[in-house]
Amino acid sequence: MKNKFRHRAVSMLLAAMMTAAPIGGTVFASEGITPEQPDRPVAESYKDNDKIEDYNRKVDEYNEAAKSHNETVDKEYAAAVDETNRKNAEIDQHNEAEEQRVREAEERNAEAQRAADEANAAIDAENLENERLVNEHNALEDEKVQASENARNEALAANETAAAHNAEVDQYLADLDQYEKDLAKYKKDLSYEQQILGLGYASVDAYNQMIINNYNKPAEASVEKNRNAKAVSVSDLYTVEEAAEKSGRKVKVHIEHNFLDIGMTLSEDFEIDENDVLISKSVGSAGNATQPGWANFYYNTDDAHTKGYWMSVGDMMMDTANYKNWGWDCGTVHEISYKDGKRHPNDNTDIDIIYDYMWNALKTYKTYDTPVDPTAPTAPESLEKMDLTEVPDLYTAEYKVFEKKENIKAILEDIEAANILEKLEGPEKGEYIALLSYMTLFDVPEAVIPAAAAAATEMIPAAPAAPAAPAEAQTAEVAEIEVPMAAPEAFIADSDAPLAANNTWALLNLIMTVITGIISAVLLAGYFGKKEDEEDDNEDAETKRKGLVRLASLIPAAGAIIAFILTEDMTNMMAITDRWTILMAVILLIQAVTAILAKKEKAESEETAETI
Repeated sequence: MKNKFRHRAVSMLLAAMMTAAPIGGTVFASEGITPEQPDRPVAESYKDNDKIEDYNRKVDEYNEAAKSHNETVDKEYAAAVDETNRKNAEIDQHNEAEEQRVREAEERNAEAQRAADEANAAIDAENLENERLVNEHNALEDEKVQASENARNEALAANETAAAHNAEVDQYLADLDQYEKDLAKYKKDLSYEQQILGLGYASVDAYNQMIINNYNKPAEASVEKNRNAKAVSVSDLYTVEEAAEKSGRKVKVHIEHNFLDIGMTLSEDFEIDENDVLISKSVGSAGNATQPGWANFYYNTDDAHTKGYWMSVGDMMMDTANYKNWGWDCGTVHEISYKDGKRHPNDNTDIDIIYDYMWNALKTYKTYDTPVDPTAPTAPESLEKMDLTEVPDLYTAEYKVFEKKENIKAILEDIEAANILEKLEGPEKGEYIALLSYMTLFDVPEAVIPAAAAAATEMIPAAPAAPAAPAEAQTAEVAEIEVPMAAPEAFIADSDAPLAANNTWALLNLIMTVITGIISAVLLAGYFGKKEDEEDDNEDAETKRKGLVRLASLIPAAGAIIAFILTEDMTNMMAITDRWTILMAVILLIQAVTAILAKKEKAESEETAETI
C-alpha cells in the first residue's frame, strides 16, 4: 500500500514537471543581456568612411560579445541536458516500478484463477457423478410406473370382458321376460282373432279397418268440425239473490268462460251490492250429466251428441269475502256474498271467476293386433355373472431432481493500469549567431562616383574583406570608394524574439480564443437584454451587480485575442499545440470562472425572489 502511494506521488510530481515544460521541447537561451546590434549607417560617398570605420569597430565589439554570449548559451544548454537526463532517469525508475506493480498483480490474479479452475474441475466431477445417480434412480422409477400401468390395463381388460358377459346375461333375461309377455299377448290375440273370425270377418285387419272407418275416424273428424264451428249455446250461467237490506256499497264481478280448443271466450261484467248473494255456474251445469262428477254440453248440431262433448278442465275464483260456498252440481257452482263479512277498508272486494273447457270425442272403439308368434331369445353359454377384478392404483413415482452445483468465480483484483510517463524531450539549443567578420567594402553609389574615378573603378578587382583605410590615405587612387558596413546577423535569444516568431501556429489556441470570445458575448447579451426588461429598482440594482461580473468577461476575451495575434502567425504551418497553448488555456479558465460567478449570482437572485 505504501509503495502504491509512493508511486502515485512520484507520478504526480513528474506529471507536474512535464506540464511545466514547454510543449515541443525546451528551448534554452542565455538569461544574460543579449548584445545589441549596431545601427548600420547610411553611406552615400567616401566622405562617410569615418562612419564606416566606427561601424566596423562596433561590429568587432558586437562579434566579441556574441561569442561570449554563445559560450554562455552552451553552458546553459549543457546544464539543461543534464537536468533533462536526470528527470528522464526518474521517469524510467517510476515506469519500471509501475510495470512491476502491474506484473505482480497479474501474477496474483493468475494464481487465483488457477485455484478457481482446480476447484471448478472438482465441482464438475461431483456434478457428473450426482447426475448419473439421479438418472439411475429415475430410470428405476420409470420401470415401476410401467409395471403399474401394465397391471392396471390387464385388470381393466378383464373387467371389460366381464362387463360384456354380464350385459349379455342381463339382456338375455330381459329378452326372456319380454318373450314371456309377448307369448301371453300372442295367446290373447289368438283368442280375439278367433272371436273376430267367428263374427264373419275375414281377418283382424278387416275388423280394425271397419271400426276405424265407421266409428273412430268420424269421431276424430267431429273434433275438428266442431272446433271450426266456434258456436256454443248456453244460458243462465249465474243468478243474483237480492238482499232485503242493501249496504249501498257495490262489488265488481267478472265471469269468464274459455273454450281452449277453438280460442273462444264468453265473459260478463256487472256489479252487485255487498249484501247480495252471487251464484255462478259452469257451462256444464246447464247441460246434461253423462256420469257422476262431471257434465257435458253439446254444440247445436244434429250429430253432436253422438260425437263428443265439452268438459270443464278447471276453474278459479278470486275474492276476499268471508261468506262463500261452492260445490258440484253436474259442474262447478260458486256461491259468494260479503254480508256479515269482516274485512279491512283497503281490501279488494272484486270477484273474478274463470272457467276453462276442453272438447272430448265420444264413441271410439278398440282395435286389435294380429297375433304374432314371438321368437325365443338365445341363451349365452353361461348364465352366471362374472365378478369384476379390483383395478390397482397407478404407482406414483418419486423422481429426484438433479441440482447442479454452480462453479465458483475467481476473485480477481482490479488492476490499475500502469501510469507510464512520457520521457521529456531533450532541450533545443537556440540558433547560434555566426561570428561576424569584417565585411567587404560598399560599392559606392553610382550617383556620387565622378567620371574620372569611374574608369579607375572598373580596373579595381573585388574589394577584399579588410578594414577600411582612412579616407585621406586613399584620396588619390580611389577617392570615391567607401568602406562597406559590416552586416552582422544579430544574435537574438528566444526570450527576446518577437512573440510571433514561431514556425507553426496552433489550431487549439484558435479554438480556445473563439470560445473565450463567445462566452463573453453570451454574458453581455444576457446582461443588456435583461437590463431592458427590468422595471423594479431592486431588480435594476441586481442587474448592475451582475453586469460588473459580465462586463469583466471582456478582459479575458480581449487578452485571448491580443495574445493569439502576437503569438501566432497563420501564414506558417498549422499544428495542434505550441508553447503558448498553456497561456491560452489559463485565459479560457479565467473566462469560465467569470461565467460561473455570473450564473451563480443569477441563481441566488432567483432563489431570493422565490423566497420573497
